Amino acid sequence: MLPSIWPSLTETERAHRSDTVEGLELAYALNCERNAAILSQIEAVTRALNTAGAVPVLLKGAAQLVGELWPDRGARLLGDIDILVPAEKLEAAFEALEALAGLGPQDSGDSELTNRHKHALPVQGAGGTAPVELHHSLFREALRKFAPAEEIIARATPVAVGQGKALVPSPTDQVLIAMLHGPLGGGGYLAPLVQMRDLLDINFLSKRHGTSIDWRSIEAHLVKHGRGELVEITGSCLEEFTGMPTPFSPMGRLARLDAARWRWQLDRRWTQRLGAFANLSQEAVSSLAAGGEPRRRALRYLVQPETYRRAYRRYILGEAR
Repeated sequence: MLPSIWPSLTETERAHRSDTVEGLELAYALNCERNAAILSQIEAVTRALNTAGAVPVLLKGAAQLVGELWPDRGARLLGDIDILVPAEKLEAAFEALEALAGLGPQDSGDSELTNRHKHALPVQGAGGTAPVELHHSLFREALRKFAPAEEIIARATPVAVGQGKALVPSPTDQVLIAMLHGPLGGGGYLAPLVQMRDLLDINFLSKRHGTSIDWRSIEAHLVKHGRGELVEITGSCLEEFTGMPTPFSPMGRLARLDAARWRWQLDRRWTQRLGAFANLSQEAVSSLAAGGEPRRRALRYLVQPETYRRAYRRYILGEAR
C-alpha cells in the first residue's frame, strides 16, 4: 500500500511532515514508472495472445490498471500480471508468451499440479519485467464453484489495450473476485486474510459502477455455498478501513459469529500462524489423497528435515518467510 499514501496526502500534510514522507514520494514515483511499463507490457502480452487465437481476460490489478479504476494510476501496486484464458487455450497461450519473452523454453509446471491449482508457472520476461500468470481458473480445484472461469469469461466485457483486444470481468464479478482473493486465494477458512488493496478495489468499483453492481446476487451466491461470513467480513472491513457503508444485507447469526472470529484472528498473529499451519496440513493431506504428482511432491517435502525446521521457524517462532 506504500505507493498509495503519497497521492492521498494534502499539500499541507506533505509540508508539515516533509521529513517523514520523503520515502513515500519516492515509492509513489517509482511505482508510477513501473505501472507505465506494466501497462505497455500488458499491451504486448495481449497482442501476442490475440495472435495465438486467445482473447485474454485481465484480472485484478491488470484490469484496474487498464481501466484506470483508481483515482491515481500510480497508486495501485501490482505484483504480477494475472490473465485468464479458457483451459483449452492455456498451452497455446503459454507458448505465445514464451516466444514473446525470447528466453528459450520455460517451465509451465506439471500438468497434474496445474490442473489442480489455478494457473501455470509464471512466464518471465514476456514483454517486460513483470511475471505473467496464465490462469485457467480463478481458484484451486476445490474452490472453483465460487467463481467458475467459464461464467466469468461469458460475462466479461471487451476492452481495447492499445492495438490488442482483451476482456475484463463484469463489475459484479470484479467485486466478487476482490472479495474472494484474500480469503480463498491467499488465506483460508482457518487463516483469514483480507487485503487492503482488494477493499479499495471494491470501494472504487462501487464509486464508478454504482447500481450496475448486483450486490444481492453476490450475497445469494456466497450464502448458497455456505460462506455468508465472507459477506459479513467484507462489509465490516469496508466500513472500517475505507469509510464505505456496507452494501450488503445483514447475514445470519452464525455468519456474524464467524466474521467476528475472523476479525479476532486478524488482530492476533499467533492465531493467524495456527490457522495457516492448519491450512497447510489440510493441503498436505489433500495432496496425499489426490495421488499422482501431487502425492509425490507432498512426500518429497515431508521427508526433508528442512521442511520441519522451516515450519518451526514460521509457525512457532513467527519468523517471516
